[in-house]
Amino acid sequence: MYLEEKAKTLKIALIGCATTIIYYSLLNIILSHPYPWAIYPAFLVIWWPLALYHAQRKTFVAFSVTSTILISIFFITVNVVSSPGVIWAIYPIFVVLWWPLSMHFYVYKRKMYNSTTLPKRI
Repeated sequence: MYLEEKAKTLKIALIGCATTIIYYSLLNIILSHPYPWAIYPAFLVIWWPLALYHAQRKTFVAFSVTSTILISIFFITVNVVSSPGVIWAIYPIFVVLWWPLSMHFYVYKRKMYNSTTLPKRI
């Protein structure tokens, strides 16, 4: 709120993201070393610069691919940290894979529709 319009710049987003991740990682190490709970706020705060980057460039399909990779890494990390004996991360990853796939087909269908010439009505 204090940054107002500056919060929409990529530089401020990266600085804020890095600062938040470092702060919570240090807090995690100091307060509760055995479980790395800092991965949860880190996952949330990474979305700020990621969304800004792709929104400024209007690369929405690339955003869906990058986000799917980020979500997959997050679920694999949580799976390894919380329950390494059970492989459950594959199920949410499979669900998230539909996002870039649907974006691809949406863009493909739109290009196909725009490339065909429709007959004019008389």
